[in-house]
Amino acid sequence: MPRDVHLGTDVYWKRFDLVKKLLVKNQSTEDDVFVSIDSIFNLCGSKICILAQLCRGDGAWFVAEDQTARIKLDLTEATYEPGIYFEGGIFVFEGICSLTTLKVEKVSFPKLSGINSEENTSQRQDVRFSRRRDPNDRICIFSDLLLDNDKVLKAFYRILDGFSSNPPNIFVLCGRFLSVQRAYGYTDQSITAFRHLANILSHFSTIYLNSHFILVPHQEDPPPLITFPCPPLPPSVQKCFKDLPNIHFASNPCRLIFKDRHFLIFRDDVIEKICRSAIHMPKDVQAEMIPKLFCDTMWSQRHLSPLPLFYNSIQPETDKLFHLWPEPDVLLLADKFKGFIEEENNQRRLTINPGPFLAENFEFQVYFPTLGRVDNSVFVLDDN
Repeated sequence: MPRDVHLGTDVYWKRFDLVKKLLVKNQSTEDDVFVSIDSIFNLCGSKICILAQLCRGDGAWFVAEDQTARIKLDLTEATYEPGIYFEGGIFVFEGICSLTTLKVEKVSFPKLSGINSEENTSQRQDVRFSRRRDPNDRICIFSDLLLDNDKVLKAFYRILDGFSSNPPNIFVLCGRFLSVQRAYGYTDQSITAFRHLANILSHFSTIYLNSHFILVPHQEDPPPLITFPCPPLPPSVQKCFKDLPNIHFASNPCRLIFKDRHFLIFRDDVIEKICRSAIHMPKDVQAEMIPKLFCDTMWSQRHLSPLPLFYNSIQPETDKLFHLWPEPDVLLLADKFKGFIEEENNQRRLTINPGPFLAENFEFQVYFPTLGRVDNSVFVLDDN
């Protein structure tokens, strides 16, 4: 197992069990027959296929491990299905085995079932809004809404003013909400920044009486944390909005249910973390290719942050909150990577990322739940 084996062994096996469970449901359509690692030592010289976790062994070697045993991997001549491969990931290894080593010919992602589930999601914080569907329903999504930046506040005010003739149903506002984290005066700074937002929303309170604003914190937002999940913004911040009944303070991650559409919202810069920890990526990969590679990888693991706990810290007892099961209809990633839209296919759901609000201009996304459409939106601030 990865280096924090004693702390989180159960976490990794639960991740493995989820992938295995979904794989088994789809097994009747697969040509490959997976064998457990403890049985392959009787198949020396044979071509075998295993589902296993990729782990680092002694020295520079990697090993494959399942719940029965582990085996050393020879990856020198392996080919890879396009994607991002990293320590702790669950992959399919095909190759020829000997007594001590699996000479890998191919590494690929597990092909998983895409069946919906009604399993209990009560451990996640749900924010629910349910009325009859309307083609004009809209959800506006912002990330890195830096409330201590005057240009950001001005642009957000102008955007609200522009929507005032036809208000969207929901605004999802994701952190970071502060551009700088300061040890001294951090609380006062954050309170002042959130008061600016409260003042803007109060100005439009009559116009947006039937709209809802959901605030999703980043790890660096108050109270700053080093582990996930992040709780809602603290009471000291919530007091700034006490006169605004349509403000909702969510955890990170959180689940939103709107007119029978399920959204999973996660604010983290996980794309960079996975790319930095990769042991293999396609050669000459271009920036525009990364969203698809990342989404294919993450959905194959059915986990929001499939990295080992020592790399992206999640409280072990809460890891199930990060499972992509039951599957949402839409996965909303508020990552600092530039905005993208990855459409649904037979292995993943619609996955969207608005990117940082303050980019070359001011960027956000608008999702139309009834139409299933996502628009990339850009606002140009005229200082005049």
